[in-house]
Amino acid sequence: MSEAPKPAVTVLSGFSRDAVQATARALLIADENLIAISHDLTDIRHGRVTRTVRSLSELLEHSALPADAPPFPPRPSPMSPSPLSSSLSSSSLSSSSLSPSSSPADAPQRGRAGPEWAATLERVTVELVHGCVSCTLREDVLPTLVRLARTYPGRDLLLVLPPAIEPETVAAACARCTVGGEPLAEIVHFDSYVTVVDADRFLGDLTSSDDLRDRNLHTTGDDHRSVADVVTHQVEFSDTIVLWSRPGTDPSALDHLGTLLHRLAPWSVLVPTGTTHRIACTGLSTLTRHTARHDPSRPGILARTALGSTTLGVAALGPAAAGVTAPITTST
Repeated sequence: MSEAPKPAVTVLSGFSRDAVQATARALLIADENLIAISHDLTDIRHGRVTRTVRSLSELLEHSALPADAPPFPPRPSPMSPSPLSSSLSSSSLSSSSLSPSSSPADAPQRGRAGPEWAATLERVTVELVHGCVSCTLREDVLPTLVRLARTYPGRDLLLVLPPAIEPETVAAACARCTVGGEPLAEIVHFDSYVTVVDADRFLGDLTSSDDLRDRNLHTTGDDHRSVADVVTHQVEFSDTIVLWSRPGTDPSALDHLGTLLHRLAPWSVLVPTGTTHRIACTGLSTLTRHTARHDPSRPGILARTALGSTTLGVAALGPAAAGVTAPITTST
């Protein structure tokens, strides 16, 4: 009997929380077996992070927060609300509205978007010995991947990174991490590192003089990284870039942004979402998951830049009529 394939892990990063969550929603809509793991780092400087595990339509596990904790921890919002705050209206449903028989494209719309876009499998506040990103990865993120892979064999995982986390940090930890004495690479397969770029916010962040501290996104007291450095590193380490846009985004501006992204990461495949009122969820999933674009032996950003790379090009989602789609609405 052949051994069952290891669960594939897609790592999703990006500085625009709204665009990253919208992309995650689309991927969950395309595959109801996909499990998404995210971490809220709002209180990481106090040694606490909040882990949330979701799927589209199944309630597999649930762990409540302490009674005095808010149902959804507040997050800093240094910029005005993005039109993505009400995008993918089907994904704005509460978990009780989602069932295996419901159709995301036909789901009723709600005016406010939030974390209620899928069924919550678990939501736990984790106390860390030291409040830092390395501790979060070592003590919770990677062990959670292993636990879920063993608890739900045959189901792929989507690791959704917080805005201030750079994917290269995760890849470095995964390369040397063991869980229970077993190398992480023997338990799960890291398939691709996907960075989501919000077409309406990326240039502003790239040219910003802000530090993460100015946005209240710094992870430690001595975290002096700039916003521009973080968004650049997120793009540079990617093997796939989702260029998230919305109806009303200037097509010529998208072309210029695509050229800039190619200069930053010529080794990445660019996946534009287009400017229609619907997103082709199935197409997006096909172009970002199970691509085998991540090579653990591939050198880091600086080495890649020095060695050069072959252009991988642009992948189109195709007509929205193909596969599962979801409507996009923009706020007024």
